[in-house]
Amino acid sequence: MGLWVSDLHANSVTDFPSPPHATNPIRVTAKVRNPEALAFDAHDNLWVGEGGTSTTPPVVVEYRGNTLAHNANPIATISLLGAGISPEGLAFDARGNLWVAAGTTVVEYGASSLSSQPHPLRVLSSTILDGPDGLAFDLTGNLWVANYNNRVLVEYKAQTLQRADPAYSHTIPLPSGASPFAIAFDTHGNLWVACQNDMIYEYAAVTLGRTTTPSATINMSPLISGGVVGLAFDAHGNLWASAVGQSAAGAPEGVVDEYAAPSLGRTNTPSATLVASVSSNPGTWALASFPLPQGTGLR
Repeated sequence: MGLWVSDLHANSVTDFPSPPHATNPIRVTAKVRNPEALAFDAHDNLWVGEGGTSTTPPVVVEYRGNTLAHNANPIATISLLGAGISPEGLAFDARGNLWVAAGTTVVEYGASSLSSQPHPLRVLSSTILDGPDGLAFDLTGNLWVANYNNRVLVEYKAQTLQRADPAYSHTIPLPSGASPFAIAFDTHGNLWVACQNDMIYEYAAVTLGRTTTPSATINMSPLISGGVVGLAFDAHGNLWASAVGQSAAGAPEGVVDEYAAPSLGRTNTPSATLVASVSSNPGTWALASFPLPQGTGLR
């Protein structure tokens, strides 16, 4: 499997072959409902956070990876409690537990109960969690949460996540206007943040929790203006970023750019680009993920 991208406008998730360059055809398209977030578990099954509607509740749905080509039915569904919330972020830890960012909380579900309607193992709830969106585990199992409303990144240490009411350990305030949609770690432990202001910020592993100054930036606004909404690293360390909005020519568009590993942090020029024009509502395209387990690094 290659690069998976969710499309809120078309209510679909799409698999681009690996390597997913612009000249390759789309391999698989599966119909889902309001796909807000994507994550793969250790068995390469795809989990999709599906937003609710006026008549349907928000859910997190599991699809078996080898059946997605046939628009397969989900094999597990977790209904989220709370009116008007959506699963904005998903991540798996090293034990296979699923973490879901929704509303003003981050909820953990145990791996052993995911095939049924599980009860939450624990709920992270704090005034610092204001619109949690992106979730990611670093190489040592610490959980990082990107909060859209207050533009703050929050770290929870791995050893505290076993407690009934974990407390956060560090925060990183983002620059003005940089409301974060997604976060991802590279194989070196550097943290990358995709933001509404068309910027991607890197925070070096050696300074995480000790500085609020990014070590590098990528500016996607020359290509598209509307917000960077998804991030993923492939097995070669290349960074893929999805963005939505208007193209330089003013047309509504969705873009997924690849930034080659050797040039990360040194250039804003993508090494490959996938483009999808949308007919309306240009803020509805993309989120990217590869079938790589969270919390354990790339395999």
